[in-house]
Amino acid sequence: MSIPRHLLPNGSYLHPSSSIVNLGDTERGIKVVDESGIPANEVLLSVPMENIITPAKGRNTPAGKALEKNGVQVSDKTYLALWICDAVGGERAEGSSDEAGSPYCYHETLPPLDSLRHLPLFWSDSDLGELEGSMVRSQTLSKRNELASTYDTIIGACAPFGLQVSLETFFWANACVDSRMFHLREEYNETQSTGQDIGLVPMADMLNHRSRSDPASCDWKVEKQPGGGKAFVTRTSPTGLGSGDEAWCSYGLHPNGHYLGQYGFSLEDNRRHDGACPDEAHVTAIVTGSDGQPIYKMFDLSIGNVDDAKGMLSALRVHVGTDEEKQKNLNCSSNTTDATRQPKFPLPICSTNERAVISHLKQSVETALGRYKTSLGQDLALLALDKDSGGAEATKSLALGSIRRNAVLIRSGEKHVLGHWLFVCNAAMSLLNDVEKGIATWECYCEVLATTLTRKESIAPPPGKAPAPTLPA
Repeated sequence: MSIPRHLLPNGSYLHPSSSIVNLGDTERGIKVVDESGIPANEVLLSVPMENIITPAKGRNTPAGKALEKNGVQVSDKTYLALWICDAVGGERAEGSSDEAGSPYCYHETLPPLDSLRHLPLFWSDSDLGELEGSMVRSQTLSKRNELASTYDTIIGACAPFGLQVSLETFFWANACVDSRMFHLREEYNETQSTGQDIGLVPMADMLNHRSRSDPASCDWKVEKQPGGGKAFVTRTSPTGLGSGDEAWCSYGLHPNGHYLGQYGFSLEDNRRHDGACPDEAHVTAIVTGSDGQPIYKMFDLSIGNVDDAKGMLSALRVHVGTDEEKQKNLNCSSNTTDATRQPKFPLPICSTNERAVISHLKQSVETALGRYKTSLGQDLALLALDKDSGGAEATKSLALGSIRRNAVLIRSGEKHVLGHWLFVCNAAMSLLNDVEKGIATWECYCEVLATTLTRKESIAPPPGKAPAPTLPA
């Protein structure tokens, strides 16, 4: 497949040595079809800004205009979904032309609803049950409710929309936006936008994912063009592309939960360029709110994210601390107050306070682990099943890319993080005991904890092994 016909009149470019190809019944990608390949850092594709679908185009649809007229606020992603819905909202007149940039042309390149059933948004209750205890499940249910509420809001402002677009189609359009939109940045690895922030970029949205640290991964940004104006430009990787190679781009460094929720896949070994796993788990703990009253707050837990860890521990130190502890330690240079005048304690303040903090955190971690129906050891055993043998139903359901396997990867990744933090809590409590007995010093505890927070690998033993909990020096 060559460059889509609706892009040809408006100056879009696809390298002549590459082509859009089918990678299965519903998936597409971009591959090098010329024997000579494509050199490093060369333009693979270029799409002028006028060919990019931005939220402004969604505002110009009948439903978008109705929302604006009635002063109803919806997100930019919703406006992109409205633009897609406008392509399927009614039957097209026979013989209607494919005007360059019309929604009908772009709609033809989008995956059909049935090919998006791997997204949790469309999973059955039974499939979602595989994520019992995971935040991905609760986030999926919340997203369904939010989209249904937005759908009702749109119908309230534009009644014909409900007759033309079903709720399932609205879900599908939003799933297309989530899985295909780009942030229109002007610098690599930065979030600076061109003023439109997000958009759907024809051709570029057919690039499949590879980690940015992979030398085969292409990169993209909005660039100024020699003849004036700007375009979304994707360049080949630093190593170039050989004949038959698929062109990839990075969807960002994210936890598997994000990949599954947005794109419908999970990575078997999700690693950053520094070797750390970006997977996350979530715990809920009682902290002190801005009004001084106790509140429940959810924290993201990961391995090696020092800023998140310090923020969580600081909030717990404030909550369990006495007025005397807080006042005394506000004089330390490492401690301060935030905009709400709440004290911040990124470092331990005293052994009594720290013992209460670790106890509080341990209880939250154990509560989170208790929400799952399986253990980490059981999940790892499932993932280890031979995916190609026997044809047993249980084995088939765990094939690469299957819904069940993705669910097991998600929950095992979360338990891996929670297991690390449970071990940290137990080891920290053991070291605090040594401090109180005079076996270790307070300075030693502070130093070892700081080092532990920077570690990229879990310090918990593999399932089934349980050495004495100690923080690594």
